[in-house]
Amino acid sequence: YRQEFLCDFSAACDNVLITIDLVSKAASKKLLPRDVEGAPRVIGVDVARFGDDRSSICKREGLYCHDIDTVEKLDNMTVAGIVARQIDEFKPDAVFVDAGRGEGVIDRLRQLGYDVIETNFGHRAIEDKRYANKRSEMWDKVRAWIEAGGAIPNDSALKSDLSAPTYSFDAAGRMVLERKEHIKERGLRSPDLAD
Repeated sequence: YRQEFLCDFSAACDNVLITIDLVSKAASKKLLPRDVEGAPRVIGVDVARFGDDRSSICKREGLYCHDIDTVEKLDNMTVAGIVARQIDEFKPDAVFVDAGRGEGVIDRLRQLGYDVIETNFGHRAIEDKRYANKRSEMWDKVRAWIEAGGAIPNDSALKSDLSAPTYSFDAAGRMVLERKEHIKERGLRSPDLAD
């Protein structure tokens, strides 16, 4: 209704997993340092390597997501160096790196002595009766994190990325998140910051 009759193009369609309204609320939320004191510190890395996608490095403390750093068209060794520097500065409890394009980053960080957790979006979900793959599960957990009070940077690219993917269900009734390729076919960028 908002899109068609009110010309509100920020409104989401019915099968968007994370609605623009939810994203906007999370972007306007302000947390103080005491709100996240003692919360686990986590770094997540989505590696794009070359092409038109972006490599993204996200730092999170509990319900607070720091500004997301992005780089484009860099080789894995350079990205690994950037991530290593951020690990040294942020001192996270855990570092997750997407294995899809990030094998070189993972290997280099391990070679340098960093403990990183390899994450493959296409692998089996922990809740495999509910989600078709790990990517679908992770995105739904982000939605739940935002609903629980998560605060994100007020960044237009991040907000667009978070509210881009739609979802459907497979023959087994498991949630399936829209593939990046399909998002691009709709004229949107790959949701690298959100990944």
